[in-house]
Amino acid sequence: MHDDPHARPCPDSVPAPEQTEIVGDIDAAGAVFVVRTQEREWQLAPSEWQVMDDFGTDAASPPDIGSPDSVYVFVPIGEWAFGPATMYTGDVMHSCSGVTVDADYVELGNGWYEITPHGPAGAYTLELYAGSGPTSGLSPRTGMMMGSVIWTTTPAQADAPLGPPEVSMSLLTDESGALEAGDLQLEIANVYPPVDVELTVTVTAANGEALTFQPESTGVCIGSSINFVVSYPETQRVLQLGDAPFTYDVELSMNGETHRGSAEWSTGPGDVPVEFDAPLS
Repeated sequence: MHDDPHARPCPDSVPAPEQTEIVGDIDAAGAVFVVRTQEREWQLAPSEWQVMDDFGTDAASPPDIGSPDSVYVFVPIGEWAFGPATMYTGDVMHSCSGVTVDADYVELGNGWYEITPHGPAGAYTLELYAGSGPTSGLSPRTGMMMGSVIWTTTPAQADAPLGPPEVSMSLLTDESGALEAGDLQLEIANVYPPVDVELTVTVTAANGEALTFQPESTGVCIGSSINFVVSYPETQRVLQLGDAPFTYDVELSMNGETHRGSAEWSTGPGDVPVEFDAPLS
């Protein structure tokens, strides 16, 4: 049902290692990933797959592929599209207990793709995904497959250091012609999780009336940013404070250091940068 990687010419840039390891029950799987580095090949039963009416799961542990510069992946159904290739260090993808980033990949031809890492150095789960869809043409075999490997990236492979952390928030807008309050949303950018953060935001109207909020993490972290929120029903109270301009005073405790910053909103779109009394680190 799926294509043999040896049945089509392999691009010259794909390594041809002599060692092969079988991971999971590849005979029962509706499709099988082939993962290669310079040293080894893994034939990987997907953790989950569906090919037409054939579907199933495999509970085999992801193989540890070491610290290669690149990972090469073969998608066994020629009409399917590959991607995304997501890397994460936490227990689950997009958790704020670790880093989640999308790796780069390029199509090499004949079902092969080369993946290169993103993010800081570390031990990542690299999740692979392929399936039918708008970019895969008129595939006679609809479905999807996903699987994963453990990839430990080195400092030499890491992205350039992030710049200083930056904070922005949004709450009020008058773009509809009237003053409106939505969710209080605060983003800390240029920071990889996990980070220990406590926040207090005080919103003050032009007349001096004020309300204080304690935003909570959204619990979803992607890339080098962490987001916090106070939901819409609670924030509606700011509309009774008074008129613009409004001052947002932010007290941010991050990794044991406390910083104080502020922003002002008077009209227009809601997103404003928060300036702090000293550079964040």
